[in-house]
Amino acid sequence: MRKKKTKKFFQGDLSVVLFMIFIVMVLSLALSIFGFQGYETYISNGILESSLVTVNNIFSVEGFKFFFSNAVTNFKLFEPLVLLIISLIGIGIADSSGMLDTVFLPLRKVKSSFLTFIVIIISVSITFFGSSSYVILFPLVGLLYKKIGKNPLLGLITVFLGVTLGYGTGIMFNYDSYILGKLTEAAAKVEVDKDYAFSLVSTEYIMVISTFIISFVLTSLIEKKIAPFYYKKGDVVSSNNKFSYPTMFLFFGLLLILIYMLIPGLPGSGLLLDQTSVRYIDKLFGYNSPFANGFICIFSLILSICGIFYGFLNGIRTTEVYTKGLIDIFDGYGYLFCLMFLVSVLQGVIDWTNIGVVLSSNMIDFISKMQLSGVFLIIIFFLVIILMSIFIPSTVDKWVIASPVVVPLMMRSNITPDFTQFIYQIADSVGKGLTPIYAYFIILIGFMYRFKDDDYPLSISRVLKVTVPICLIVGLLWLLILALWYISGMPIGLGGYSAL
Repeated sequence: MRKKKTKKFFQGDLSVVLFMIFIVMVLSLALSIFGFQGYETYISNGILESSLVTVNNIFSVEGFKFFFSNAVTNFKLFEPLVLLIISLIGIGIADSSGMLDTVFLPLRKVKSSFLTFIVIIISVSITFFGSSSYVILFPLVGLLYKKIGKNPLLGLITVFLGVTLGYGTGIMFNYDSYILGKLTEAAAKVEVDKDYAFSLVSTEYIMVISTFIISFVLTSLIEKKIAPFYYKKGDVVSSNNKFSYPTMFLFFGLLLILIYMLIPGLPGSGLLLDQTSVRYIDKLFGYNSPFANGFICIFSLILSICGIFYGFLNGIRTTEVYTKGLIDIFDGYGYLFCLMFLVSVLQGVIDWTNIGVVLSSNMIDFISKMQLSGVFLIIIFFLVIILMSIFIPSTVDKWVIASPVVVPLMMRSNITPDFTQFIYQIADSVGKGLTPIYAYFIILIGFMYRFKDDDYPLSISRVLKVTVPICLIVGLLWLLILALWYISGMPIGLGGYSAL
């Protein structure tokens, strides 16, 4: 009976993703037949220009050529796959050495609600490193909950909600904030204020305060609505604390070396910065930055070095243990890789057909034609971004479409570009939590399958029933926070305000 249940689950979720691909393909056929189109606004040579965008029919000769010739290419370019593999290498080595047992086991005595809060705060804070936060925390938190005798499925859902709903806020700005800020600045300058300059700390106050508000609310919701259904505990493993302090000193030593390599102007420093850029933020987060592009490799390398060092002190002198550890860490991820392949196909079809772009451009046009201002404009903008996220989960891609129209529109309604971008990032994070085509939601399903047992039947629909209500509640809370902050006129950051 148990094998049949597992088989049904396996086939069911693959069928759901295949069905989503089929729906998008049929939608492209229907929209192209009816001539559904939109006008995408973009900035060219300092002025706003528009171009006609139509829906491409995937059931055409060109569509079939794309579908079959790019399926493998889309999978090879699917960034989460590469990030996950690199992350699992470092985690596998650290786990096989026994280091993670020593690090995690002190948390077994921590109260459940406090552990949930810690995981959420870390999840929100680590969004500083962008989408890499998912592939770092999913396997680490899954192992953490397993090793301390808690249900790994609860830990995985907590990470997903923490990272996704916290992606627009945080203790500090993240990588996407920098990219979005450049687009915001260009949109503000083009028609309204040529002297406007975006600042990454202009929303720091509202970010920090809202981070703790959302973290407390999420903790309460998870403990009351989700934790009771994932109560089963496993066996607690033992650990050897004898070599924890030398390993900890090594870790902090490597961390200091990393920090030194990010400081410009010192002897031999700045090796991980893009020296061709002028501003430090460009050096750190620019497209050619070794740190931005190689962060996940740096994380995996540090974890591997510390793991091997801990293992050496613990008497491990051969690579056989680490070889077995890598085999074990990748065991059970076959289903996840299948899901990732299908998601890469789905995203490729959506991109090629232009469905997301056409629908989004029409939604943005809808906002521009409405005679709204103040709180009502904020609410409509918030809801439209959530709807856009259904077909375009990418944070940057949506803002490329929306910013040239929305930023000037909001400025003419007395709403600052800084606050506009913050509203966008919050709505984007809520939207990602509601759409089943978000790549990292599918990856969450794969990780849950990796850690599940037969007592907890899983499927995409079951997980959505758990996560969607939480996302909706947090979304309403966000709207309340944004509205009250705007009405009060309080500063949102260093030199930043909600109103002009």
